[in-house]
Amino acid sequence: MNFKEIYDEDGRYEKLYLQLNGKGISSIDEALKEMDLLPIHSAVEEIFSQVNLENFREFLIKKEKKGNIKNNEINFISELTPAYKNLNEQLNEFIGIKISKSKSIKELLLDLSFAHKFYQILLKYNNRRNVTKWMQHADSILPVNSNPEIDHRLATLLIVSVFKNSFGTVSNKINVEKTFNELLLFKPISRILEKASPDVNAHLNNELIKIMLTLYSQKPPRKRATSSNKSEKTSKKEKKRSNLVAGLNVLLDSTVVHNFLHVNKFEGSTYFNKENFNELTTWLLLVTQLNKRENVDLTDEKSILRNLKSLTSETDSIINEAQNSGYDLTKLKEKILKIDKPPKSNKKIAREKRAGKSKNK
Repeated sequence: MNFKEIYDEDGRYEKLYLQLNGKGISSIDEALKEMDLLPIHSAVEEIFSQVNLENFREFLIKKEKKGNIKNNEINFISELTPAYKNLNEQLNEFIGIKISKSKSIKELLLDLSFAHKFYQILLKYNNRRNVTKWMQHADSILPVNSNPEIDHRLATLLIVSVFKNSFGTVSNKINVEKTFNELLLFKPISRILEKASPDVNAHLNNELIKIMLTLYSQKPPRKRATSSNKSEKTSKKEKKRSNLVAGLNVLLDSTVVHNFLHVNKFEGSTYFNKENFNELTTWLLLVTQLNKRENVDLTDEKSILRNLKSLTSETDSIINEAQNSGYDLTKLKEKILKIDKPPKSNKKIAREKRAGKSKNK
């Protein structure tokens, strides 16, 4: 056996010895690091406690009484805010980069308010006597639907919402995935997920959370300076493009997605796991829908429903394309790239037709 003598200058080893209370560990270094990270891990477990998960579910789906519209929202947010502030303070301490507390809290509140509004609409239309087929289908594939259970999926939604805003103000200064790993956040999050759903694959779910946070940390492409008329036309084209497809297109090259999809090579082809891909795609549907709050009027139910219907259709198309590609990653990426191209203008289509005719002559 390979023993070495270490002088316990600051008492960390003694502290670890007392904390372990006779339990065995696989790595002393990792155990020391986890002990040092205990304040941030405690903050994580505090904000995603079982009580907060129950309150989050209530907040999303409890029907508001007339004259009491904001009570649920105010109660849940007022209970969550102190824990959120504590989490951000701990992140500031360990990351070494100051997170803008006011901006972060403001963004979280806006996200939660929109999520509340979205689920109220989802409930309203799914509780009608005659529910449209597309709505039934959308509700069936959403990871957190109109009747959510207090499980790992609900926990995942809250975890992503919170960390999206904590990391959001500093995502240009840090690598979110690397920071997630360095802070060993998968450890407290695994405990939270396993408590919510004892049979959950916590490792896989942690990878999914990292994917969502990676997606949120992506910088939007810079807009070129154009004339006002041209920029109006460009913005109309961009609106027609799918954020879901664009997001997936970016993610398919990342290591964390490859890990989640169990990407492997066989006889020259690169394959991925069907079930994990479908789960990833439906999560992208949900987070893309909830990320639309900046472009959607909260009082405009029809606009929110149109967006959900469109995203649901795109999700089905992507899942079908994956099936048609034989779950070959290279083939799927080619199809995704075609979908993600901006729509051609009428002038460009006309030019291409004229060019084709001249060639035939």
